[in-house]
Amino acid sequence: MRVRTILAGAAALSLLGVLPVTAGASARDRADAARIAHGQLGYHEHGTNCTKYQKACAEWCDAFASWVFKKAGLSGKTGGFHAYVPDHVSWFKRHHQWGKGGSKKTGPVTGAAIFYDLNGHSGADHVGIVYDYNSTYVWAVDGNYRDAVRLRKIKRTSSAIYGYGYDFRV
Repeated sequence: MRVRTILAGAAALSLLGVLPVTAGASARDRADAARIAHGQLGYHEHGTNCTKYQKACAEWCDAFASWVFKKAGLSGKTGGFHAYVPDHVSWFKRHHQWGKGGSKKTGPVTGAAIFYDLNGHSGADHVGIVYDYNSTYVWAVDGNYRDAVRLRKIKRTSSAIYGYGYDFRV
C-alpha cells in the first residue's frame, strides 16, 4: 500500500467543497505522519500497557497518535500530547478542526487522526492515524490495537468511525 499524494487529494476535495482550502500543515507533514505511524507497525507493548509513547503504563492509543504528530512536526496543530481520547476530540472540536464520521462534507485525509466509537456508546474511545483511503475503505495505523501498533481496514460508512481530527480548520 502507498501513501497517497495528499496535496492533490486535499486540493481535489477542496475544489469539490468537501474540505476547505486552509493554512494547516504541508502535505509533506501529513504524509510524514502517515509514514511515521506505518513505520511503527508491529511494535508491541511490554507488561500491561507500557510503551515508549508515554511514561505511564496506561491505555496508549492517543499517546501513540500524539507521538506520531510530534515526530511529524504537527504537535502544535493537533493539540499537543493527549492520553485521553475524549479530551483530544474536544480539542479538535474547539479549534474547528473536526469532521464528523459519516458526514458528506468531511472525510479521511492521509495523516489525520481518525477517532472511533468501538463500544457503541456514542462517544470516541479509540484513535488512529489515517494511512490511506479510497472510496470504500480507510486504512489506519492504530496504537494499542490488540496491544500493538496495527493496520486497521474499516469501511468509510462504518458507524464505528466517530470522526476525524485535522491539522487545519474545517
